[in-house]
Amino acid sequence: MASPEAGTHPTPPVLERSGPTPLHVQIADHFRRQIYGMFWPPNFQLASEAHLAEQLGVARGTIRRALQVLIAEGILTQAHGRGTFVADVGGMHDSQRSPVFSGTIISNGEQLERAGIEYHDSLLEYTINHTNASDHGNATAFDASDLLHFERLRSLREGPNSIISTDVMLSLIPGIASVEPAELVQGSFHTLLRKRFSISFSYAERVYSAQAADEKMAELLNVPQGTPLLVHDQYSYDSLSRCVERSRAWTRTDRHLQTIILKGFS
Repeated sequence: MASPEAGTHPTPPVLERSGPTPLHVQIADHFRRQIYGMFWPPNFQLASEAHLAEQLGVARGTIRRALQVLIAEGILTQAHGRGTFVADVGGMHDSQRSPVFSGTIISNGEQLERAGIEYHDSLLEYTINHTNASDHGNATAFDASDLLHFERLRSLREGPNSIISTDVMLSLIPGIASVEPAELVQGSFHTLLRKRFSISFSYAERVYSAQAADEKMAELLNVPQGTPLLVHDQYSYDSLSRCVERSRAWTRTDRHLQTIILKGFS
């Protein structure tokens, strides 16, 4: 896997310079989100301390303290004369790690793409039908309407990883029905909605549960029937708070790790 160019950095965080939290702690929190958010994959090289200090408008010693916090946690490493690198946290392969919640709406496909992880989707079903929202378990998210429905099998380098079922409100995304079915599984579907149809997601609701693999799921995911699967339901809302897309994914639990960082209240 090719790592991002060494020294690249996302939009700098807004630091609370007069707040109670020390600057180096805020910077360490930001770097930690980049790492667990998979924006900085394993072996990614950070910019130099001097460059980071200039970019964030802090003293070099502040950057050094932030890096030392993450080195002590084992998620950064330093090589003398070479620089600072992201460690392979927990010894897991990239595609087995799920990003920490970062406060932004990023689909699983977008997460994988940002991390440089290759995946392949195969179309399993494609229909345009009249469906009642209660059939999907959230009657308030969708009104009864014509829906574009498609299912895909997502595979990583290790093999089959998840089954993803997606429904789209045709009335809220005019023209989506004209997209060729094969194109719906070429990369991230959320990216397609953003770029082709200018959909701006304002927020999303995510619900996690578990389900035993039935005969069909077991065959597609190459697991024994009855194997526990992680079920991930998501309802995505546009800038007008309309639920334009909903999805359900069944994922192999032996290839999934969810990391969440919790902060205390002062």
